[in-house]
Amino acid sequence: MSETQLSTPKTDHGQQPTLKLTPAIDDHLARTLKQKPLRYKGSFDSYNHFEISPYIGTEFPKGSISLRDLLKAPNSDELLKDLAVLIAERGVILFRDQDLTPDEHSLLVKKLSTLPLGQKPEDALLHIHPMTHSNPEFGDHFVKIYSKLNEVYKGDKRGITQRTTGLFHSDLNYERRPALLSALRMTVVPEDGAGGTVFGSGYHAYSRLTPTFARFLENLTAHSDWTTNLKLFDSKTGDHYREVRGAENVGAQVVSDHPVVRTNPITGWKSLYYSVIHNRYINELDYDESLAVMQFIERSLTENHEYLIKIRWQKNDIAIWDNRSTFHSATMDYDGQSSYREGFRVTTLGEIPYLDPASISIKEYEEALKNQAR
Repeated sequence: MSETQLSTPKTDHGQQPTLKLTPAIDDHLARTLKQKPLRYKGSFDSYNHFEISPYIGTEFPKGSISLRDLLKAPNSDELLKDLAVLIAERGVILFRDQDLTPDEHSLLVKKLSTLPLGQKPEDALLHIHPMTHSNPEFGDHFVKIYSKLNEVYKGDKRGITQRTTGLFHSDLNYERRPALLSALRMTVVPEDGAGGTVFGSGYHAYSRLTPTFARFLENLTAHSDWTTNLKLFDSKTGDHYREVRGAENVGAQVVSDHPVVRTNPITGWKSLYYSVIHNRYINELDYDESLAVMQFIERSLTENHEYLIKIRWQKNDIAIWDNRSTFHSATMDYDGQSSYREGFRVTTLGEIPYLDPASISIKEYEEALKNQAR
């Protein structure tokens, strides 16, 4: 077992922490740290599409592209690699009305996760969710997303709220090795248009910070703990999944510490990396300071509407997002059978989050492009 020095925030003693990694993690992280930023080459510009907002999200309307055909194309790997870059740059891509089998769904996400690093699809690690792992229809790595799942928390005061947001988060922030890509395909959608999902850009959330405050956040790590939720789940439905969920994520170990600002290795851009439902406190601050900083970050994520979009689902839509630089929340405005929603999500595991001091903000990148064009 080797030791790898990472560019992570300093500890209280001013020393960079050294993380002990398994060989499998070492290889993935080594590839990531050597990764030079990639740029989208325009492989999908000829397809009918539009940007949902200037800051985040691209939609390919119904009939514009078939993901199944894309998987079978002679130059499939080349196209999918460029699509992975587009997802990293735009945060989330929505493909309307896609007919994919479970195997195709899984293969698509695995290829998108590995091709930019020069790996093979079989190198991808699919995550098994500790609370929704039992899915005999498709496989344990498929997470069933459905409205009745929220009934688990009914009667528990921690789950009582009049807000219709599921709270912004990045998938699996509580895992030591959290999510890379998530791909959600909706198979049943509410008749009344309810049950949408809001996505936000971590790139632009970071870029709006003043330089002084950005540098402050870059020296912080947030502590995530999903233990209470896991215990509540066990008390209502039975035991959670206790085997390996991917890499070193296993059992009741749903606690992690990650940098508040991280680098997306595909783009080389800095992103605010914070999960409202997972993060409990800031390691380097006392209680009052931690609470104030977390409240500010949450407001930064939710109150700057220019980098938020809402996807209104239609049947068989599939959205793919990069969890390293995108946050999201379900809109819980559904009630009754007419508003029932159901879909299936596949998530791959990425690198252990890190901050590369040489990385830049998306604002700095865009300004550099303008200067080059002059």
